[in-house]
Amino acid sequence: MHGGYPRLPSAAFPRASNSLYEQNYGTPHGNNVTFPRLAPSPTVSPPAAQSSPFFGVQAGQGQSVRATQPDPQATLLQELGLAYSGLEGFDEAASVGQAQLGAQMQSQLKHLLDTADTPRPLGSPMAQGFSPQAWGASSPKAKAASTKPSELRQPGPEYRGPQLEPPDTPMTLDFVMGLVRHFQHHKTTPLPARYLCRLLDDAERILEARDKDGPVHQLSLSTRRTRPNEPDSLVIVGDLHGQLADLLWIFFKVGVPSPSNRYLVNGDVCDRGENATEIWALLFAFMALWPDSIHVHRGNHEDRLLNMDYHCGGFYDEVLRKYGRHGIGPMIYEKFGRIFARLPLASVIDNQIFVVHGGLSRGAPGSFLRLLRANRTRTAEIPSASAGASAVDLAFIDAMWADPQDYPGSTQNPRGPGLSAFGPDVTERFLQETGYALVVRSHQVPPNNDGFFVHHNRKLFTVFSASNYCGLTGNQGAVLVLKKDSSIEAVRHMAPPFERLKEVVIEAP
Repeated sequence: MHGGYPRLPSAAFPRASNSLYEQNYGTPHGNNVTFPRLAPSPTVSPPAAQSSPFFGVQAGQGQSVRATQPDPQATLLQELGLAYSGLEGFDEAASVGQAQLGAQMQSQLKHLLDTADTPRPLGSPMAQGFSPQAWGASSPKAKAASTKPSELRQPGPEYRGPQLEPPDTPMTLDFVMGLVRHFQHHKTTPLPARYLCRLLDDAERILEARDKDGPVHQLSLSTRRTRPNEPDSLVIVGDLHGQLADLLWIFFKVGVPSPSNRYLVNGDVCDRGENATEIWALLFAFMALWPDSIHVHRGNHEDRLLNMDYHCGGFYDEVLRKYGRHGIGPMIYEKFGRIFARLPLASVIDNQIFVVHGGLSRGAPGSFLRLLRANRTRTAEIPSASAGASAVDLAFIDAMWADPQDYPGSTQNPRGPGLSAFGPDVTERFLQETGYALVVRSHQVPPNNDGFFVHHNRKLFTVFSASNYCGLTGNQGAVLVLKKDSSIEAVRHMAPPFERLKEVVIEAP
């Protein structure tokens, strides 16, 4: 076993708070679950029996304890939330099925994307010497590659948020924290296109440089240099799905990103919610200020095909609604597409913790990481899980879409055709092959309707950060906080409404 993060013992679950406010929203240091550190080959004593806010039973090894009587209203809410999550999965499955109609259809869609929403001359596109080559030169995709922030107009007097003039001026902490405060109070006022494009261009340059190391990144806490006596942590954030209130509340509870409080966002920033563009703006602002403070994985919703789906997407429409359906809006969306193609697919932390959005692969034993690393050239679309998909494509698909199951093996995933689910034996084999201690993934509301769940003999964690997902499920959200002392803490939350968020102070680092 490597040093750093060993296999984790049973958690010491704190008792639930008696405060209604704390039950709903938590406190900056409450509603947490701490996984204590272990020395190599430890002797572990069972934790004292106590009420578990995660599972509703007494926590303790080797004990048979009767569960507490569930609250009927809470049970009904949980059942409704799980039913919604199931319907959501079927919606996604339908979208995946539609995306599998063949390479020809995808090629046609990409062609349309290159020319759609682009102003054309009056009359027929082919009239008066106008050619398809001229379309391509002025398409949103071409404009995304060539448009500079300084070419876009300055914000008008109606915008009262932070300004960055000229747009190529060095990023400052004042601008970044001003952006945090702006979105706290004005979530419906988008960041001007001039500034958003600056952040997107900065992020693309940083991600392009990182991508030279391939789609599986190596992260470390133990070797970073910080100021004396300064704690060093890594916050793993699960799905946010455009729910800006959750990100702001996480900033309040565990601190904003900084060189000593880094964030790893495990995919699915896009779709469902209304404020994915604002979440991206905040993440990329901190990345522009301190590049190593933010790492973002790709999720199955960082995909141009899903973004455009009416039932389970929404990000494409969000961008066009905020920045215009012609000209700037499509251009900005294509800048996001360029970023999707450069997002990493997974990370390994201190050679101990493997973090991926979806899950592990159905492929041959020992092949997953090799095949995943082979995805060096990626596009804004996730590969189709068709019958002709290559082993490299299937590894990519499983990293985005796979879910855990309680029984052994790899089987068909209820989400849709061509998608897989993996059992505890797959997780155990992967950890033995790699020498890692733990797999962390996101991708779905946990089955206990919480923000955090333990699978596969405590060797696989799901973390989901969008609380009360889509305003319907009533689930808690959570993040994982990893410390240099090898401890891991699950910090749970229920994001308050923006009226409450306006009252809190999110402090600068």
